[in-house]
Amino acid sequence: MAADDTADPTMQGALRVNAEVPAIARGWAGAPRQALARLHALAAGGLADEPDVGRPRPSADHRRLDQLLRLAGATSAPAVVVAALVHGELAAIRPFGVADGVTARACERVVLVARGVDTKAVSVPEVGHRAGAYARLLEAYAAGTPDGVGAWVRHCCEAYARGADEGLSICDTLT
Repeated sequence: MAADDTADPTMQGALRVNAEVPAIARGWAGAPRQALARLHALAAGGLADEPDVGRPRPSADHRRLDQLLRLAGATSAPAVVVAALVHGELAAIRPFGVADGVTARACERVVLVARGVDTKAVSVPEVGHRAGAYARLLEAYAAGTPDGVGAWVRHCCEAYARGADEGLSICDTLT
């Protein structure tokens, strides 16, 4: 897919989820499962069969997904750590089988907005992910070693800082 191919279904899904992040973030703490389902429905439109949209596949690790959603909705851990873990877990367990990457990154953004890190939803953490060793560090996270998880969380924190700088830079060009 070319970066400017806005007709691509994956690109369309990413655009839809980004438009809805602020609204979904408002309900995140009280209903993370519903927020995740909505994000997947937005991300997977045109990519998955309608009955499968927003529903984890039967072969998904439901216990791990339930544990993640319980933790993510009700923890006092730092928001950037929660966002990194939500992203990493969803990307690792691939609960839907379609549009999991877009959904994981969107959920990360929802956590950042919901937990007050990016109250205006203007940061672009994807810029930071792209600048780093995203795929390699995500694999390290999925391996579950302390070093791998730590490297992933550090990468995400750096991505959030770059994303905030990018968002502010974009805002500065509009003023």
